[in-house]
Amino acid sequence: MDKFLQYDHADFAMEDSFINWVKTRDENDQQFWEQWTREHPEKKSEIEKAILLVQSLKFKEKAVPQGKEDSIWANIVKETSTDESSTSPVKETVKEPVKKIKLKPDFEQEREQERNTKGSFRIVLAAIASLAAALLFFFWINQGSGFDSQHSTQLAETINLELPGGSTIQLNAESKVAYNKKTWENNRVVELEGEAFFDVKKGAKFTVETKYGTVEVLGTSFNVFARKDHFNVLCETGRVAVISDQEKTVLKPNQSVALIEGKQLKNENVLKDKNRALWRSGVYHYDAAPISKVIADAERHLGIEVKWDDQDSDLKFTGSFMGKDKEKVLTQICYPLNLNFEIKGHRVLLRKK
Repeated sequence: MDKFLQYDHADFAMEDSFINWVKTRDENDQQFWEQWTREHPEKKSEIEKAILLVQSLKFKEKAVPQGKEDSIWANIVKETSTDESSTSPVKETVKEPVKKIKLKPDFEQEREQERNTKGSFRIVLAAIASLAAALLFFFWINQGSGFDSQHSTQLAETINLELPGGSTIQLNAESKVAYNKKTWENNRVVELEGEAFFDVKKGAKFTVETKYGTVEVLGTSFNVFARKDHFNVLCETGRVAVISDQEKTVLKPNQSVALIEGKQLKNENVLKDKNRALWRSGVYHYDAAPISKVIADAERHLGIEVKWDDQDSDLKFTGSFMGKDKEKVLTQICYPLNLNFEIKGHRVLLRKK
């Protein structure tokens, strides 16, 4: 049985691997907990509280002073020993009961100290948990009932999702979406991190919220890219309204808008055979794109890690890559730019020729 299913937020917050995941210290812990949270959405509330706890606490190792145990032992011996060689006159005094001192083995003392420490820690966690719960409740009140459905993809993985009412989402690699089934009919809101293609059936207003901007439609199909301060929306059918920083752009089919230095830049005529939404068929096309963005797409598409000693290069790439064959894709990227590559498992090393 999975022991974590019995955990509450305080238990998660004291789990070393969970702490490593939140603090992004260990890749294996990151992979495990990301998969575990996806497989157990019923623990979402406890996981969110635990994350707040870990982020709000600072863990510090306190070293035990050298010789402390010897000092404690010497004090105990001093207080409990009698001086048999003393020649001082003995005065009669009222005898008091002798206090017996039971010395615990070192490991028992350590266990008791550990229990006391954990008890104190749980009290602190409980107090912080109350505050965290209040904050979560505040956000819940202000955002409706929150998101009860979440989906995400790993590197080199894409998935198709069907929403209530028949609308669909195609989620690209290393992306996340969240929405609320309970209130969907009257509140069609999707939160996106990464990239996805939406095919929306007519109905109530449909909104895609990202960190960089919002997309509003009634019934249409469109692609949204929202990663690392880069925001781009392409309209394939219908009409799309893109809103960011009080700026609004309405798109018609084969038009796109990109957020450049905080301003929306509209492209009036995007060619159908060279648009961003072609990723759905495994094709990525670029027109004078920074090589860093092309490499990032290749990493997500192929599930690889690219190492290059010239990551800040100002090289621009115009062309396409397609398919899942690593060598073919890397050749399509590197040959026009006069670059060499070396494949070692899922790692790729790029060099200038």
